[in-house]
Amino acid sequence: MRTWACLLLAFWGSVATAQAVEGTPHFWPAESAPATMGPTPDELAGFPFGASPAAVARRCRRAGHEYTRDADGLGHCDGAAAPRELKARMTFVFCANRLCEMRAVVEDDSRVATYANALRSLRAAFGGPPQRRLRVDHVCLGELVGGRGDRCLEDRGAGVRHWWEVGGTEIFLALERRAHGPALEIAYRDAARLAALSATSD
Repeated sequence: MRTWACLLLAFWGSVATAQAVEGTPHFWPAESAPATMGPTPDELAGFPFGASPAAVARRCRRAGHEYTRDADGLGHCDGAAAPRELKARMTFVFCANRLCEMRAVVEDDSRVATYANALRSLRAAFGGPPQRRLRVDHVCLGELVGGRGDRCLEDRGAGVRHWWEVGGTEIFLALERRAHGPALEIAYRDAARLAALSATSD
């Protein structure tokens, strides 16, 4: 297991919408499933897979942030545990009292540079372009990938999404125009843990 906060987040300068696609248990449409790769990521923004709700809350608060739980049992932290300068809102999903999915949403002015650097680091880690669904033209895509701005998303109400499957962990990266403006989202889901939980509950 590798510490992906060091690999990915070192480059980074409402419940998020990275939900499973309707009709599938995954972030991607059935026709766009990515190839499975390894090794398995083990954390995002300083929060490790498999942590208990109490451990996640402690990490959030030790980083100087506020931690809450909602009526659905989701955890929320108003910042990243590492690096602390990452301006992200975190959402946590727990399976059998263990962290099995986490999402980071960045809406401030760092979102484009964060997206571009995260995409580069993920591509460097896993090789080749990920499967992706584009709702932008090539000019807009070049601006986003180059970290030059996301005004084209404001003009078009569009976005770009990327997916990876890495040793049982699903990774989702998106830069999209949403209800309150453009936002970056990255999500890690421990698909193996979710599948095991589903099997035991059937």
